[in-house]
Amino acid sequence: SEKLLSQKDNIYFLQSVTNIMRSKNCTKTTLFLDCSKKLYTVSPTSESAANIAILSYQNENYAESVDFYQQAAELETSPTKKAEHYYNAAIVFNILKNKPKARELALKAASLKPNWGDPYILIGQMYADSKETCSSVSLTNSIFWLAVDMFNKAKAVDPSISEKANKLIQTYSKYFPNKEEAFFLNVLDGNPYTVGCWINETTKARFNE
Repeated sequence: SEKLLSQKDNIYFLQSVTNIMRSKNCTKTTLFLDCSKKLYTVSPTSESAANIAILSYQNENYAESVDFYQQAAELETSPTKKAEHYYNAAIVFNILKNKPKARELALKAASLKPNWGDPYILIGQMYADSKETCSSVSLTNSIFWLAVDMFNKAKAVDPSISEKANKLIQTYSKYFPNKEEAFFLNVLDGNPYTVGCWINETTKARFNE
């Protein structure tokens, strides 16, 4: 509208528009997103960046979403909220199939909020989902050792998610490498084993009896 165009740089006007639209549950509209972006341009805050990230995610604009989640994290002063923004960015990077970056930000989130297990759950699930793309790993199912390592880490730092972690451990431990297959690769119970591919982490060999 002409009114919006003539006052688009007016921070108070933009705030009032977004507040009214939020109160009327009109947050999924293009106008709300446009006003939110303009408001962020003239007055960048962590909260407004996070709002744009959420709206972009809802519109399946994942590249924009992940950019604004990272901006929200950088502007945030609270370590807990900063961790949550990095974690959300990690989720979106995983959707964008950039698992190394997703892991990097999940670990950053975990370091900022040390008693939070969800970032480790996310990393574990990314490991478990990498079997097909990491077919170059000689003992392919060793990926599940690392996944379970992450689920164990998650419940160790955050007992509140023990039930969720235990279910994942139960699910993925079924896919541990076969003892005989590992033996032919000179991998014995308790041996350190490094999984390459994008993961490039060392774990400990163990088998289902």
